[in-house]
Amino acid sequence: MLDALWWLLLAEVIGLAAFPLAYYLLPQLKDRGYSVSKALGILLLGFVSWILSVLHLVPSVQPTLWVILLVMAGLSGRYVWSRRREFRDFAVRERGALIAIEAVFLIFFVGWAIFRAYDPAIDHTEQPMDFAFFNASIRSEVGQPQDPWMSGESISYYYFGYWMMGAVSELSGIGSNISYNLAMALIPALVAAGIFGLVYNMARADVPRWVYGVVGGLGAVVLLGVVGNLEGVLEFMRLNGMGSQGFYDWVRVDGVNGPNPEAADSWAPREFWWWFRATRVINTFEGGQGIDYTIQEFPFFSFMLGDMHPHVMVIPFGILFLALCWNWLRSPTNTWLVPVAGPNGAGALSRVGLQGYATVFTMGLVLGGLAFTNMWDGPTAVALFLAIAVVKVYQSRGGGFSGLV
Repeated sequence: MLDALWWLLLAEVIGLAAFPLAYYLLPQLKDRGYSVSKALGILLLGFVSWILSVLHLVPSVQPTLWVILLVMAGLSGRYVWSRRREFRDFAVRERGALIAIEAVFLIFFVGWAIFRAYDPAIDHTEQPMDFAFFNASIRSEVGQPQDPWMSGESISYYYFGYWMMGAVSELSGIGSNISYNLAMALIPALVAAGIFGLVYNMARADVPRWVYGVVGGLGAVVLLGVVGNLEGVLEFMRLNGMGSQGFYDWVRVDGVNGPNPEAADSWAPREFWWWFRATRVINTFEGGQGIDYTIQEFPFFSFMLGDMHPHVMVIPFGILFLALCWNWLRSPTNTWLVPVAGPNGAGALSRVGLQGYATVFTMGLVLGGLAFTNMWDGPTAVALFLAIAVVKVYQSRGGGFSGLV
């Protein structure tokens, strides 16, 4: 319990240290990036510790991580103090949304921490591999963690997610066997808070009442963080004799072959790992047997299974990138430009200001972090980025092939 509270406190501190940067970078969001500030802080902590160690400037050890966090907090504190009235007005104006974001984060973190406490073993599916990479990232002091299976070689895999979770673990000082499970509670909480904030900001973009944003955000939390597909409904129907054989033949889910109430000793499924079939609903059959076993995991299943895999760890950072993209899409075309005097004071030119460079750098960092965490998220994120770039160019130049090029 104390370990979970310590991780919760660390997540809050990291989020508060990163929030002023999110506030500065995301002026078009009603919550100014508060919902994704924890993910941003963890990414910055992981990246700075990684790049400094890879360049052999300082080792990635617990004192280094604390110095990085304290520097982040110090710079943020100075920025907040210089605009204390602005931040106070923001907190008063958006207090309902801020409370809702923290409530969603807390509910998901505590809920999944309790779930992991009932199933803390790291001993099935891909957990041993994930645990090995997680430990290698924690033990590495100079970046490029050592491959657990090939001594002397670095991990030839996209390992940045393990590095980021390892940085939080090392910062906390808690053993990896415990912090692995705490990371698997932190990730769903980051996802829930992030998607709540993203949809809240989208719903509030042109609507003054915050209640619409809260309702939309809560709906998004349920859809992304809780709801799966309908396979679970089919399991209950099958055991309770609902539906015809023709219906199940049409659905064609391996293991859900037809109504069979005689085989049930309960109204609910009790077969060992019956819920695993929910991720194998797409299949090819020959002679009544599935042959390809195509995987279609969804977030709730992944959280429950407990594999600390790249496609799970990347979700909150994907939402962070979506928030940056939404802010960019909503920004006026000249937001990043500042006027400068022309030669001899004649006329006025425009150049990109500090906020523009900071935004571009952060979007590049998050985009690179996505690919480094889970390579297969890279193409989708790049495609979205380019699509928004086309829209922005079209808005500023009125379209045309040459303008888009």
